[in-house]
Amino acid sequence: MKLIVTSLLPTLFFCLSLLIFGCSSANEGVSTGAESLQTEPAQPSTPPAKTDHIPGEMNSSAQRATVTPSRTVPPVSGESNRQDFDTSERIPKATEIQYPILSGVGIALRSENNHVYANVIVSGSPADQSGQIVKGMKIISVEAEGKQTMLEGKTVAEAASLIRGPVGSKIKLTLLAPETQDSREVSLVRAPLELEGLSTANYASFIGKPCPEFKLISLEGNPTKQIVDQRGKILVLDFWATWCATCYAPVTKLQTLADKNPHWNEKVELITVAIDADLEKSRSVINKKNWHKTHNVAANSLQLDQLGIQVLPVIMIIAPDGTVTAMAGAHAIDVEQQVNSLLEKSAN
Repeated sequence: MKLIVTSLLPTLFFCLSLLIFGCSSANEGVSTGAESLQTEPAQPSTPPAKTDHIPGEMNSSAQRATVTPSRTVPPVSGESNRQDFDTSERIPKATEIQYPILSGVGIALRSENNHVYANVIVSGSPADQSGQIVKGMKIISVEAEGKQTMLEGKTVAEAASLIRGPVGSKIKLTLLAPETQDSREVSLVRAPLELEGLSTANYASFIGKPCPEFKLISLEGNPTKQIVDQRGKILVLDFWATWCATCYAPVTKLQTLADKNPHWNEKVELITVAIDADLEKSRSVINKKNWHKTHNVAANSLQLDQLGIQVLPVIMIIAPDGTVTAMAGAHAIDVEQQVNSLLEKSAN
């Protein structure tokens, strides 16, 4: 099934973040705060991939999602108004899905008055299985990778990027019950999330095979190259677009990896791949965000179909011999672990 669309008309987008961790709805007063970047006009020569986040509109897929019925929040007793719930050991890790489009806990978000709320709990998701999270709860903070981040003042896209993460990794949410305002901490394990219309994604079919050839058009004034020209190094390709608000966090994180891993020098190339039709928009965001620790290129979005890319953001990791070793939604993959594993194998 081809999921590369030929128009950026809002009704044709599939807003994955609406169903997973973020939504935007003019009808409900929900704002994504996507840094004033609007959906890009259609370009006949370069139809874009579907995005997992669209600024400023509700997506019809929300009505197709299976939503858990409202449940009564278990009361919090004792002198303290906080109770911890560690349900992470009871959540199936679904390890049979190795290369998911998205990985998270299954909460659609909305923002109101500078706060982020749980708007929908996706049936069968880690959040649903915990039995501790219901619609209307205010999400106070997210603790992941050893860092706690308060969500007050965060956009839906920023909150979504914090909640998403590699399959099997743990997060802890601090929430307030909608009526009693009692706080609770709920620990969860991120899991692959399958959504209607995207269950045919099969990134695993690319693993171990040569990466299809496509052009890398430099956004920094360098000559255009082919993937084959980059052989001999490990390539980390992060596909993004200016109109994809949840694409920003993975690209920002990519900027930090070279300094954290000096042993990657001369062995690993970190490459961002913009698919905007207007490359000046790409350059503008790159400069605004100071994304200069990566090689920044663009690719014709017509090539995304042969790369198996159905939604953004996506990361693809290519070994020095040109074979694809990993491919998944950018929030669902641990780039450092994947690259270091490749380097260890090449050293043995």
